[in-house]
Amino acid sequence: MFTSLRPMLFFCFQLFISAILSQGFLEVDQITQRADFQGLTLENLAVRSNNQILVTTSSPHASLYQISPSHAYPPVKVASFPNVKAAHGIVELTPNKFYVIGTDSTISKTVPKSSHVFEVDMTSFRAANGNVVRPAKVHKVADLPRASFPSDVTVTLSSSTVILVADERAGHVWRVDISTGEVTQIREDASMSALGGTGVGINGIKVVQSCGNRYLYYTNTSKKSLYQALIKPLGAIDGPPQTLLGGIAYSDFDVDSNGVVYLTSSGGGLYNVGAGPSAGDDSQAPSSLVDQGALAGATSVRFGRGNNKQILYVTTNTKAGGSVSSVDTSGILSTNSC
Repeated sequence: MFTSLRPMLFFCFQLFISAILSQGFLEVDQITQRADFQGLTLENLAVRSNNQILVTTSSPHASLYQISPSHAYPPVKVASFPNVKAAHGIVELTPNKFYVIGTDSTISKTVPKSSHVFEVDMTSFRAANGNVVRPAKVHKVADLPRASFPSDVTVTLSSSTVILVADERAGHVWRVDISTGEVTQIREDASMSALGGTGVGINGIKVVQSCGNRYLYYTNTSKKSLYQALIKPLGAIDGPPQTLLGGIAYSDFDVDSNGVVYLTSSGGGLYNVGAGPSAGDDSQAPSSLVDQGALAGATSVRFGRGNNKQILYVTTNTKAGGSVSSVDTSGILSTNSC
């Protein structure tokens, strides 16, 4: 059945891509800093339904902070994660319940059995004037005993108990059922492994609903590519992955409400492109939105929600520490022709 649908899906995405590229994109000329963290290394971020920003840290300790995008109050520490040195990926699976990857491993060294998934329940969390009034509830929900260096995490869009975790060092994806703690490997593919077997392989990861289908998108930084693969409801990959973009060392990414992908690069760039399975199509070229290096040290990127759905938040790091910045994408054309 999938084989018979492939030509139709390909044609649909070709129309989508052509519509976007023919109308062009506008350049972004303003980046606004929202928060500064001296002495901390920022990793990943998530945006709450109230548009408060959550950001994880990997140095000098594993923590989670909440940021007010309007500067209504200073950043507040939401949680610390016991027995791990760094906090990485974060995702909201059900309202106000976030899942964070914690580990002692790094991209250059695996510390066996040091990786875990933590739940941060912010249902009753309250903060006022930069102080925590009611704390979040934090507990470990799963161990990742075979993980090498788990980093980013995504939901499947079809399950309230399953998350998918990218393993940069091992080059595959873990399926984690947070209700049982069961961990299984869903796919090991050459597109996920690092070039030459060392360095950063699969990096950013996200499940996206597009034109009636569900896809797993992921970047491979060392192979300078963005890939996509059809997935089944519980996260199993259905069919071979396809290369969407190449030539740039993409790190993290997010997708707007019209299916346009926004990507950061290891060189500090920000790009966008229409999505779809057009492997090998030369017309599939990303648009550069900022001067190269403008977002140097970028580690994560996420869109706001509700009225802020066109605001893109980016975490960056320098030797002095990390910061969270925003890019207003409202002036950038984004259409959906599905």
